[in-house]
Amino acid sequence: MKLAFLRYAIAGRMNLLVSGVRRRTAAFSFGAMILALAVAAPAQAQHQPGNCVGCDSYGPAVMGPVAPTPGGTYMNPGRPTPADPSAPRPPISDPSDSGAPAPPRDPSVSPSDLSNMPAPVADTGNFDASASVDNFVRQSGVAGESQSLTPNMVGDMAQANNRLISSYGGSGAGGVGSFYRRVKIADNNSPLVRHRAYVNYNHFHNAFIDTLGNDYNADRYTVGIERPFFDGNRSIEVRLPLISAIDNNQVAGQVAGNDQQLGNITLAYKQYLHRTSNSALSVGLGLVIPNAPDETLVAQATQAIRIKNEAWHLQPFIGYTEQVTDNIFVTAFAQIDFDLNGNDVEFTDAVGEGRLQDQNQLMLDVQVGSWLYRNPCARVTGVAALLELHYNTAIQDSDIVLDDADTFGYGNIDNRYDVLNLTAALHFQLGACSNLRVGAVMPLRQEDRNFDTELMVQFNRYFR
Repeated sequence: MKLAFLRYAIAGRMNLLVSGVRRRTAAFSFGAMILALAVAAPAQAQHQPGNCVGCDSYGPAVMGPVAPTPGGTYMNPGRPTPADPSAPRPPISDPSDSGAPAPPRDPSVSPSDLSNMPAPVADTGNFDASASVDNFVRQSGVAGESQSLTPNMVGDMAQANNRLISSYGGSGAGGVGSFYRRVKIADNNSPLVRHRAYVNYNHFHNAFIDTLGNDYNADRYTVGIERPFFDGNRSIEVRLPLISAIDNNQVAGQVAGNDQQLGNITLAYKQYLHRTSNSALSVGLGLVIPNAPDETLVAQATQAIRIKNEAWHLQPFIGYTEQVTDNIFVTAFAQIDFDLNGNDVEFTDAVGEGRLQDQNQLMLDVQVGSWLYRNPCARVTGVAALLELHYNTAIQDSDIVLDDADTFGYGNIDNRYDVLNLTAALHFQLGACSNLRVGAVMPLRQEDRNFDTELMVQFNRYFR
Protein backbone atom coordinates (compact mmCIF):
# COMPACT_ATOMS: atom_id res chain seq x y z
CA MET A 1 0.00 0.00 0.00
CA LYS A 2 2.74 2.43 0.93
CA LEU A 3 4.70 1.43 -2.17
CA ALA A 4 1.71 2.09 -4.42
CA PHE A 5 1.12 5.46 -2.77
CA LEU A 6 4.79 6.32 -3.22
CA ARG A 7 4.61 5.41 -6.92
CA TYR A 8 1.48 7.51 -7.31
CA ALA A 9 3.13 10.49 -5.60
CA ILE A 10 6.23 10.20 -7.78
CA ALA A 11 4.10 9.90 -10.93
CA GLY A 12 2.06 12.93 -9.92
CA ARG A 13 5.19 14.92 -9.20
CA MET A 14 6.64 14.00 -12.60
CA ASN A 15 3.40 15.00 -14.32
CA LEU A 16 3.46 18.36 -12.57
CA LEU A 17 7.11 18.84 -13.51
CA VAL A 18 6.49 17.90 -17.14
CA SER A 19 3.43 20.11 -17.35
CA GLY A 20 5.42 22.97 -15.82
CA VAL A 21 8.17 22.50 -18.39
CA ARG A 22 5.56 22.41 -21.12
CA ARG A 23 3.96 25.60 -19.82
CA ARG A 24 7.31 27.34 -19.68
CA THR A 25 8.19 26.03 -23.15
CA ALA A 26 4.84 27.18 -24.48
CA ALA A 27 5.25 30.57 -22.82
CA PHE A 28 8.77 30.87 -24.21
CA SER A 29 7.58 29.85 -27.70
CA PHE A 30 4.71 32.33 -27.52
CA GLY A 31 7.05 35.08 -26.37
CA ALA A 32 9.51 34.24 -29.13
CA MET A 33 6.68 34.33 -31.68
CA ILE A 34 5.52 37.74 -30.43
CA LEU A 35 9.11 39.02 -30.51
CA ALA A 36 9.57 37.70 -34.05
CA LEU A 37 6.36 39.38 -35.17
CA ALA A 38 7.40 42.61 -33.49
CA VAL A 39 10.76 42.52 -35.25
CA ALA A 40 9.35 41.40 -38.58
CA ALA A 41 6.46 43.86 -38.63
CA PRO A 42 8.56 46.99 -39.11
CA ALA A 43 10.68 45.25 -41.76
CA GLN A 44 7.52 44.28 -43.61
CA ALA A 45 5.88 47.64 -43.03
CA GLN A 46 8.73 49.53 -44.60
CA HIS A 47 8.00 47.83 -47.93
CA GLN A 48 4.29 48.64 -47.85
CA PRO A 49 3.02 51.65 -49.78
CA GLY A 50 3.19 54.79 -47.73
CA ASN A 51 5.58 53.41 -45.11
CA CYS A 52 8.85 53.28 -47.03
CA VAL A 53 10.09 56.85 -47.31
CA GLY A 54 10.83 57.62 -50.92
CA CYS A 55 9.67 54.30 -52.43
CA ASP A 56 6.28 55.62 -53.53
CA SER A 57 6.91 59.35 -53.46
CA TYR A 58 9.67 61.60 -54.70
CA GLY A 59 12.02 63.36 -52.34
CA PRO A 60 14.55 66.08 -53.12
CA ALA A 61 16.86 65.71 -56.09
CA VAL A 62 20.63 66.10 -56.08
CA MET A 63 20.56 69.86 -55.70
CA GLY A 64 17.02 70.65 -54.58
CA PRO A 65 13.32 69.75 -54.76
CA VAL A 66 11.89 68.13 -57.84
CA ALA A 67 8.41 68.24 -59.27
CA PRO A 68 6.38 65.07 -58.58
CA THR A 69 6.52 63.87 -62.19
CA PRO A 70 6.46 60.15 -62.91
CA GLY A 71 9.81 58.52 -63.52
CA GLY A 72 11.35 55.11 -63.65
CA THR A 73 11.55 52.52 -60.98
CA TYR A 74 14.62 52.31 -58.75
CA MET A 75 16.15 49.34 -60.57
CA ASN A 76 15.19 50.66 -64.04
CA PRO A 77 15.33 54.46 -63.98
CA GLY A 78 14.63 54.78 -67.71
CA ARG A 79 11.41 52.79 -67.74
CA PRO A 80 8.00 54.28 -66.98
CA THR A 81 6.35 53.48 -63.69
CA PRO A 82 3.70 50.72 -64.08
CA ALA A 83 0.10 51.84 -64.06
CA ASP A 84 -1.99 51.51 -60.95
CA PRO A 85 -3.96 48.23 -61.25
CA SER A 86 -6.83 49.70 -59.22
CA ALA A 87 -7.36 52.56 -61.68
CA PRO A 88 -10.59 52.42 -63.79
CA ARG A 89 -10.20 51.00 -67.28
CA PRO A 90 -12.43 51.26 -70.40
CA PRO A 91 -14.87 48.36 -70.88
CA ILE A 92 -13.71 45.49 -73.10
CA SER A 93 -16.30 43.49 -75.01
CA ASP A 94 -16.37 39.73 -74.58
CA PRO A 95 -15.65 37.94 -77.93
CA SER A 96 -17.94 35.06 -76.89
CA ASP A 97 -20.87 37.41 -76.64
CA SER A 98 -22.49 36.92 -80.06
CA GLY A 99 -25.02 39.59 -79.37
CA ALA A 100 -22.40 42.31 -79.03
CA PRO A 101 -22.21 44.51 -82.13
CA ALA A 102 -18.88 44.44 -83.96
CA PRO A 103 -17.15 47.78 -84.36
CA PRO A 104 -17.57 49.29 -87.81
CA ARG A 105 -14.64 48.88 -90.21
CA ASP A 106 -13.63 51.34 -92.87
CA PRO A 107 -13.75 49.42 -96.18
CA SER A 108 -11.05 51.67 -97.63
CA VAL A 109 -8.49 50.53 -95.04
CA SER A 110 -6.90 47.14 -95.61
CA PRO A 111 -5.72 44.98 -92.73
CA SER A 112 -2.20 45.83 -91.59
CA ASP A 113 0.65 43.51 -92.50
CA LEU A 114 2.42 42.61 -89.22
CA SER A 115 5.11 40.43 -90.78
CA ASN A 116 7.59 43.29 -91.24
CA MET A 117 7.27 44.88 -87.79
CA PRO A 118 10.67 45.59 -86.15
CA ALA A 119 11.76 43.40 -83.27
CA PRO A 120 11.43 44.82 -79.76
CA VAL A 121 14.45 46.81 -78.62
CA ALA A 122 16.52 44.85 -76.13
CA ASP A 123 17.27 46.32 -72.72
CA THR A 124 21.04 46.91 -72.89
CA GLY A 125 21.23 48.38 -69.41
CA ASN A 126 22.60 51.69 -70.71
CA PHE A 127 20.95 54.73 -69.22
CA ASP A 128 21.80 58.28 -68.27
CA ALA A 129 23.94 58.25 -65.11
CA SER A 130 22.67 61.60 -63.92
CA ALA A 131 19.07 60.41 -64.30
CA SER A 132 19.88 57.29 -62.28
CA VAL A 133 21.54 59.31 -59.51
CA ASP A 134 18.66 61.76 -59.53
CA ASN A 135 16.14 58.94 -59.26
CA PHE A 136 18.04 57.26 -56.43
CA VAL A 137 18.33 60.52 -54.52
CA ARG A 138 14.59 61.03 -54.93
CA GLN A 139 13.74 57.59 -53.64
CA SER A 140 16.32 57.48 -50.85
CA GLY A 141 14.51 60.21 -48.95
CA VAL A 142 17.45 62.31 -47.78
CA ALA A 143 15.76 65.28 -46.14
CA GLY A 144 16.34 68.97 -46.64
CA GLU A 145 15.63 71.65 -49.14
CA SER A 146 19.10 71.52 -50.67
CA GLN A 147 20.39 68.09 -49.83
CA SER A 148 22.32 65.46 -51.73
CA LEU A 149 23.42 61.95 -51.07
CA THR A 150 27.01 62.97 -51.81
CA PRO A 151 28.81 62.34 -48.49
CA ASN A 152 30.66 65.05 -46.60
CA MET A 153 34.42 65.29 -46.51
CA VAL A 154 35.69 63.31 -43.50
CA GLY A 155 38.84 65.32 -42.68
CA ASP A 156 42.06 64.85 -40.72
CA MET A 157 42.70 67.97 -38.65
CA ALA A 158 45.02 68.02 -35.65
CA GLN A 159 47.64 70.76 -35.51
CA ALA A 160 50.09 71.28 -32.64
CA ASN A 161 53.42 72.70 -33.80
CA ASN A 162 54.33 75.13 -31.00
CA ARG A 163 56.37 73.60 -28.17
CA LEU A 164 58.32 74.49 -25.07
CA ILE A 165 61.91 75.64 -25.67
CA SER A 166 64.06 75.31 -22.56
CA SER A 167 67.73 74.89 -21.73
CA TYR A 168 66.61 73.53 -18.35
CA GLY A 169 65.09 70.39 -19.88
CA GLY A 170 61.62 69.47 -21.06
CA SER A 171 61.91 70.94 -24.56
CA GLY A 172 59.22 69.73 -26.95
CA ALA A 173 56.52 69.44 -24.30
CA GLY A 174 53.11 71.03 -24.49
CA GLY A 175 51.43 72.16 -27.63
CA VAL A 176 47.86 71.53 -26.52
CA GLY A 177 47.12 75.25 -26.88
CA SER A 178 47.76 75.27 -30.62
CA PHE A 179 45.86 71.99 -30.88
CA TYR A 180 42.51 73.64 -30.15
CA ARG A 181 43.27 77.04 -31.71
CA ARG A 182 43.02 75.83 -35.32
CA VAL A 183 39.97 74.36 -37.06
CA LYS A 184 39.64 72.84 -40.52
CA ILE A 185 36.40 73.75 -42.28
CA ALA A 186 36.56 70.60 -44.43
CA ASP A 187 36.19 68.27 -41.42
CA ASN A 188 32.76 66.58 -41.77
CA ASN A 189 31.65 69.26 -44.23
CA SER A 190 30.45 69.64 -47.79
CA PRO A 191 30.29 72.44 -50.37
CA LEU A 192 26.55 71.79 -50.35
CA VAL A 193 24.40 73.98 -48.11
CA ARG A 194 22.69 71.72 -45.60
CA HIS A 195 20.41 71.79 -42.59
CA ARG A 196 21.90 69.44 -40.03
CA ALA A 197 23.20 68.76 -36.56
CA TYR A 198 26.23 66.55 -36.05
CA VAL A 199 28.63 64.98 -33.56
CA ASN A 200 32.28 64.14 -34.31
CA TYR A 201 34.68 61.99 -32.32
CA ASN A 202 38.42 61.97 -33.10
CA HIS A 203 41.06 59.90 -31.32
CA PHE A 204 44.69 60.92 -31.94
CA HIS A 205 47.28 58.35 -30.92
CA ASN A 206 50.57 59.75 -29.54
CA ALA A 207 49.72 63.39 -30.22
CA PHE A 208 51.67 64.99 -27.31
CA ILE A 209 54.66 64.48 -25.03
CA ASP A 210 55.29 65.85 -21.56
CA THR A 211 58.55 67.26 -20.17
CA LEU A 212 59.76 63.71 -19.43
CA GLY A 213 59.14 62.53 -22.99
CA ASN A 214 56.05 60.43 -22.21
CA ASP A 215 53.52 60.07 -25.05
CA TYR A 216 49.90 61.13 -24.61
CA ASN A 217 46.80 60.51 -26.69
CA ALA A 218 44.11 63.07 -27.37
CA ASP A 219 40.34 62.74 -27.80
CA ARG A 220 38.22 65.46 -29.35
CA TYR A 221 34.42 65.59 -29.24
CA THR A 222 32.75 68.18 -31.47
CA VAL A 223 29.10 69.18 -31.65
CA GLY A 224 27.83 71.44 -34.39
CA ILE A 225 24.82 72.66 -36.29
CA GLU A 226 24.42 74.08 -39.79
CA ARG A 227 21.36 76.14 -40.66
CA PRO A 228 20.46 77.32 -44.20
CA PHE A 229 18.75 80.61 -44.99
CA PHE A 230 17.85 82.73 -48.07
CA ASP A 231 16.02 79.88 -49.84
CA GLY A 232 18.73 77.38 -49.00
CA ASN A 233 21.51 79.13 -50.91
CA ARG A 234 23.47 80.17 -47.79
CA SER A 235 24.12 78.68 -44.38
CA ILE A 236 25.65 79.46 -40.99
CA GLU A 237 27.51 76.76 -39.07
CA VAL A 238 28.57 76.69 -35.41
CA ARG A 239 31.09 74.23 -33.91
CA LEU A 240 32.17 73.66 -30.31
CA PRO A 241 34.84 71.05 -29.43
CA LEU A 242 35.57 69.38 -26.10
CA ILE A 243 39.14 68.10 -25.83
CA SER A 244 40.50 65.43 -23.50
CA ALA A 245 44.28 65.46 -23.72
CA ILE A 246 47.49 66.24 -21.86
CA ASP A 247 47.12 68.81 -19.08
CA ASN A 248 47.68 72.34 -20.38
CA ASN A 249 49.50 73.17 -17.12
CA GLN A 250 52.79 71.24 -16.93
CA VAL A 251 55.85 71.26 -14.68
CA ALA A 252 59.27 70.19 -15.95
CA GLY A 253 60.45 66.92 -14.44
CA GLN A 254 56.94 65.79 -13.49
CA VAL A 255 54.51 63.46 -15.21
CA ALA A 256 51.73 65.44 -16.82
CA GLY A 257 48.16 64.41 -16.18
CA ASN A 258 45.14 64.45 -18.45
CA ASP A 259 42.64 67.26 -18.53
CA GLN A 260 39.43 68.19 -20.31
CA GLN A 261 38.71 71.64 -21.66
CA LEU A 262 36.44 73.33 -24.16
CA GLY A 263 38.07 74.42 -27.39
CA ASN A 264 37.59 77.53 -29.47
CA ILE A 265 34.21 78.28 -31.04
CA THR A 266 33.96 78.30 -34.84
CA LEU A 267 31.42 80.20 -36.93
CA ALA A 268 31.33 79.52 -40.68
CA TYR A 269 29.35 81.21 -43.44
CA LYS A 270 28.84 79.37 -46.75
CA GLN A 271 27.07 80.26 -49.99
CA TYR A 272 26.74 78.90 -53.50
CA LEU A 273 28.60 80.46 -56.41
CA HIS A 274 27.28 77.99 -58.96
CA ARG A 275 25.30 74.78 -58.88
CA THR A 276 23.77 72.30 -61.30
CA SER A 277 21.81 69.08 -60.93
CA ASN A 278 24.97 67.13 -60.07
CA SER A 279 27.61 69.66 -58.93
CA ALA A 280 28.09 72.66 -56.65
CA LEU A 281 30.72 75.36 -56.18
CA SER A 282 30.60 77.35 -52.96
CA VAL A 283 32.71 79.83 -51.00
CA GLY A 284 32.68 80.76 -47.36
CA LEU A 285 34.39 82.39 -44.43
CA GLY A 286 35.17 80.85 -41.06
CA LEU A 287 35.87 82.72 -37.83
CA VAL A 288 37.55 81.00 -34.86
CA ILE A 289 36.70 82.74 -31.57
CA PRO A 290 39.07 82.20 -28.59
CA ASN A 291 37.31 80.27 -25.85
CA ALA A 292 39.80 77.65 -24.63
CA PRO A 293 41.95 78.16 -21.51
CA ASP A 294 45.52 79.46 -21.47
CA GLU A 295 48.57 77.19 -21.38
CA THR A 296 51.24 77.24 -18.63
CA LEU A 297 54.64 75.54 -18.60
CA VAL A 298 56.94 75.64 -15.57
CA ALA A 299 60.62 74.95 -16.28
CA GLN A 300 61.97 75.67 -12.78
CA ALA A 301 60.50 76.65 -9.45
CA THR A 302 60.99 80.31 -10.27
CA GLN A 303 60.49 80.29 -14.02
CA ALA A 304 57.24 79.70 -15.85
CA ILE A 305 55.75 80.71 -19.15
CA ARG A 306 52.10 81.43 -19.85
CA ILE A 307 50.69 81.40 -23.38
CA LYS A 308 47.33 83.13 -23.52
CA ASN A 309 44.62 81.97 -25.89
CA GLU A 310 43.71 85.28 -27.51
CA ALA A 311 44.09 84.78 -31.27
CA TRP A 312 41.13 85.22 -33.61
CA HIS A 313 41.49 83.19 -36.80
CA LEU A 314 39.93 84.12 -40.15
CA GLN A 315 39.47 81.24 -42.59
CA PRO A 316 38.30 81.90 -46.17
CA PHE A 317 37.59 78.73 -48.13
CA ILE A 318 36.24 77.41 -51.41
CA GLY A 319 34.69 74.00 -52.05
CA TYR A 320 33.53 71.96 -55.02
CA THR A 321 31.61 68.69 -55.27
CA GLU A 322 30.39 66.69 -58.24
CA GLN A 323 28.55 63.42 -58.83
CA VAL A 324 30.75 62.23 -61.72
CA THR A 325 28.93 59.00 -62.59
CA ASP A 326 26.15 56.91 -61.17
CA ASN A 327 28.44 55.77 -58.33
CA ILE A 328 31.56 57.97 -58.34
CA PHE A 329 31.71 61.40 -56.68
CA VAL A 330 34.49 63.87 -55.84
CA THR A 331 34.76 66.70 -53.31
CA ALA A 332 37.54 69.24 -52.80
CA PHE A 333 38.27 72.08 -50.37
CA ALA A 334 40.91 74.81 -50.27
CA GLN A 335 41.28 76.95 -47.14
CA ILE A 336 43.68 79.55 -45.75
CA ASP A 337 43.98 80.14 -42.01
CA PHE A 338 45.04 83.64 -40.88
CA ASP A 339 45.94 84.54 -37.28
CA LEU A 340 44.56 88.07 -36.89
CA ASN A 341 46.10 89.21 -33.60
CA GLY A 342 48.35 86.56 -32.01
CA ASN A 343 48.67 85.37 -28.40
CA ASP A 344 50.39 87.14 -25.51
CA VAL A 345 53.30 85.24 -23.93
CA GLU A 346 54.21 86.11 -20.33
CA PHE A 347 57.20 85.00 -18.25
CA THR A 348 56.92 84.66 -14.47
CA ASP A 349 59.95 85.71 -12.39
CA ALA A 350 61.92 86.24 -15.59
CA VAL A 351 62.57 89.25 -17.73
CA GLY A 352 60.87 89.31 -21.10
CA GLU A 353 57.52 88.98 -22.77
CA GLY A 354 56.25 88.86 -26.31
CA ARG A 355 53.46 87.99 -28.68
CA LEU A 356 53.23 84.69 -30.52
CA GLN A 357 51.60 84.75 -33.94
CA ASP A 358 50.36 81.38 -35.17
CA GLN A 359 51.71 80.60 -38.62
CA ASN A 360 49.31 81.28 -41.48
CA GLN A 361 48.43 78.00 -43.09
CA LEU A 362 47.18 76.62 -46.41
CA MET A 363 44.98 73.52 -46.33
CA LEU A 364 44.12 71.48 -49.44
CA ASP A 365 41.76 68.51 -49.28
CA VAL A 366 40.40 66.16 -51.95
CA GLN A 367 38.02 63.23 -51.64
CA VAL A 368 37.09 60.47 -54.10
CA GLY A 369 34.22 58.19 -53.18
CA SER A 370 32.07 55.43 -54.60
CA TRP A 371 28.71 53.98 -53.65
CA LEU A 372 29.07 50.28 -52.88
CA TYR A 373 25.44 49.55 -52.02
CA ARG A 374 22.14 51.39 -52.34
CA ASN A 375 18.63 50.32 -51.39
CA PRO A 376 16.14 53.09 -50.57
CA CYS A 377 13.77 50.65 -48.81
CA ALA A 378 16.31 49.12 -46.41
CA ARG A 379 17.30 50.31 -42.96
CA VAL A 380 20.81 51.07 -44.28
CA THR A 381 19.92 52.80 -47.54
CA GLY A 382 23.47 53.20 -48.81
CA VAL A 383 27.13 52.39 -48.15
CA ALA A 384 29.96 54.38 -49.71
CA ALA A 385 33.76 54.04 -49.57
CA LEU A 386 35.74 57.26 -49.15
CA LEU A 387 39.42 57.98 -49.80
CA GLU A 388 40.90 61.41 -49.03
CA LEU A 389 44.24 63.20 -49.28
CA HIS A 390 44.97 66.18 -47.01
CA TYR A 391 47.87 68.62 -47.33
CA ASN A 392 48.53 71.25 -44.66
CA THR A 393 51.48 73.62 -45.00
CA ALA A 394 52.78 76.78 -43.32
CA ILE A 395 52.95 79.79 -45.65
CA GLN A 396 55.10 81.96 -43.37
CA ASP A 397 57.96 81.55 -40.91
CA SER A 398 57.19 80.80 -37.28
CA ASP A 399 57.41 83.14 -34.30
CA ILE A 400 59.53 82.16 -31.31
CA VAL A 401 59.23 84.05 -28.02
CA LEU A 402 62.22 83.80 -25.63
CA ASP A 403 63.17 85.40 -22.36
CA ASP A 404 66.00 87.96 -22.31
CA ALA A 405 68.57 85.27 -21.55
CA ASP A 406 67.41 83.15 -24.52
CA THR A 407 67.17 80.10 -22.29
CA PHE A 408 63.42 79.69 -22.00
CA GLY A 409 60.61 80.23 -24.48
CA TYR A 410 57.89 78.87 -26.72
CA GLY A 411 57.31 78.41 -30.46
CA ASN A 412 57.84 76.19 -33.49
CA ILE A 413 61.58 75.57 -33.69
CA ASP A 414 61.11 73.46 -36.86
CA ASN A 415 59.78 76.56 -38.67
CA ARG A 416 58.08 75.35 -41.87
CA TYR A 417 56.12 72.12 -42.07
CA ASP A 418 54.32 70.08 -44.74
CA VAL A 419 51.78 67.64 -43.33
CA LEU A 420 50.37 65.01 -45.69
CA ASN A 421 47.67 62.66 -44.40
CA LEU A 422 45.63 59.88 -45.99
CA THR A 423 42.06 59.23 -44.80
CA ALA A 424 40.00 56.11 -45.52
CA ALA A 425 36.41 55.84 -44.33
CA LEU A 426 33.06 54.12 -44.79
CA HIS A 427 29.84 56.13 -45.04
CA PHE A 428 26.56 54.48 -43.96
CA GLN A 429 23.31 56.18 -45.00
CA LEU A 430 20.75 55.40 -42.27
CA GLY A 431 17.21 55.81 -43.52
CA ALA A 432 15.94 59.16 -44.66
CA CYS A 433 17.73 61.67 -42.47
CA SER A 434 20.92 60.31 -40.89
CA ASN A 435 24.34 58.94 -41.71
CA LEU A 436 27.19 57.38 -39.74
CA ARG A 437 30.83 57.42 -40.83
CA VAL A 438 33.87 55.63 -39.45
CA GLY A 439 37.40 56.23 -40.67
CA ALA A 440 41.12 56.24 -40.00
CA VAL A 441 43.92 58.69 -40.84
CA MET A 442 47.53 57.74 -41.53
CA PRO A 443 50.34 60.33 -41.82
CA LEU A 444 52.32 59.94 -45.05
CA ARG A 445 55.23 62.20 -44.01
CA GLN A 446 56.71 60.91 -40.78
CA GLU A 447 58.97 63.90 -40.08
CA ASP A 448 56.07 66.40 -40.02
CA ARG A 449 53.34 64.25 -38.53
CA ASN A 450 51.20 65.55 -35.66
CA PHE A 451 50.14 62.07 -34.46
CA ASP A 452 50.85 58.42 -35.22
CA THR A 453 47.31 57.41 -36.21
CA GLU A 454 43.82 58.85 -35.95
CA LEU A 455 40.45 57.11 -35.61
CA MET A 456 37.15 58.93 -36.05
CA VAL A 457 33.39 58.49 -35.89
CA GLN A 458 30.96 61.06 -37.30
CA PHE A 459 27.17 61.21 -37.10
CA ASN A 460 24.97 63.63 -39.07
CA ARG A 461 21.26 64.23 -38.61
CA TYR A 462 19.48 66.17 -41.37
CA PHE A 463 16.28 68.15 -41.04
CA ARG A 464 13.55 68.99 -43.52
